[in-house]
Amino acid sequence: MLSRSYNSLITYNHTEGRMKNKRVALLAAITALILLAIVATETRGLFAGDPRNAPKDHPLHIKKMNKKWTVVDALDSTKTRVIASKGENIVWTAKGSAVYFQFGDSTVFGTYYAAIKAGAKLTLTVQPTATPGRYPYAAFCLTDKEFARVDSPPIIIIE
Repeated sequence: MLSRSYNSLITYNHTEGRMKNKRVALLAAITALILLAIVATETRGLFAGDPRNAPKDHPLHIKKMNKKWTVVDALDSTKTRVIASKGENIVWTAKGSAVYFQFGDSTVFGTYYAAIKAGAKLTLTVQPTATPGRYPYAAFCLTDKEFARVDSPPIIIIE
């Protein structure tokens, strides 16, 4: 009698184990389908979080050089022009003064005006509706009440 109970217990546990395996496999399949659906509906694809897909930044500094406020490339102060494409970011950092910006065409960044405090950053994205061309803008430095000059006025070229 004891052996019969033991055998039925083994058979029961073996069957229960198969059922658990089927449930785990089913759960894994459902999870995989949900993840596949999320990836398939993601507008930027499987590698959306990949930094290679991030928009390019064009970092600029507004700072005083040789007693004049200037707009220069943050990595190379000999570069003064920005050549950008739609969807890329222009990032200004105000070094030593609050800066007020005025843009002659609101289709480039979606605004005519912007401002940043001294030491702060301003990031504006070139709009998808921007027309390729040369876009001068004004950067007024509040500390000395002067316009920043480079190409008098600074210019952003949209390709």
